[in-house]
Amino acid sequence: MADECVCPACGAGGNPEIDKCEYCGSPLKPSSVWAGGADEAGLFRELTQLEVKATKQPNNAKNFLQLAQTQFRLGRYSQAAESLDKAAKIVPDNADIWYWFSCASAMKSGWGNTAVEDYARRACSLNPKMTQAESVIYLSRGARQCLATRSAENLLSAIENFKKAVTINPANFAA
Repeated sequence: MADECVCPACGAGGNPEIDKCEYCGSPLKPSSVWAGGADEAGLFRELTQLEVKATKQPNNAKNFLQLAQTQFRLGRYSQAAESLDKAAKIVPDNADIWYWFSCASAMKSGWGNTAVEDYARRACSLNPKMTQAESVIYLSRGARQCLATRSAENLLSAIENFKKAVTINPANFAA
């Protein structure tokens, strides 16, 4: 049986027979590699290479986006946000940058942070077909509802938002 694959950029699950993530287009890796361990050294090598690349080409937003994605995968959410900020200053109308801003913000400050939804909304406004960003909007709403008063109405509404997030993008890394 073929190993399950995971996108190292967005965390979506994938078919091992397809070489690219259907959500973000990044090359897929076997989930056993993604889980950590032997590949962690590879992520640190990749991080070093991308840092050098971004330093040598400070006007290339793609370098900063790739650097942010690697920092995110290593759990360096504040650094990822800094790299995304640099990318957004170069190319402010890139939906991927704003989607990754929403993810980094969620992991750094919590899903209930209103910036998570704001960043995801901006990504959706730039690319209305970006389902992973739309899913983040509903995850953030649900989190805020859970954190608000713990009324049955809020919790039921939160559950509906979580269901909608999973329906929109079942492969969302946080869903």
